[in-house]
Amino acid sequence: MSDTLLPEAFAEPEPFAATWCLATEPERYERRLASDMTELPALYDVGRCPEPARRPPEPSRPTTHDHRDPHARCRRERCTR
Repeated sequence: MSDTLLPEAFAEPEPFAATWCLATEPERYERRLASDMTELPALYDVGRCPEPARRPPEPSRPTTHDHRDPHARCRRERCTR
């Protein structure tokens, strides 16, 4: 039999299992309050979802209007009539 408390898929948080696998929420809450502030960030980092891969930026496209002046198009159209 294995010495682990968690299934194999959860190998990363296994070092925290002996401390944090408590039966009730009040027990976990008390454990958290009694914890040192140096150990909590490590626990939270293991529980955090990995950042999704970022998409590469879209290639720049020529624009038909000037974003700095929202009325530039109206002025151009009035001048060409």
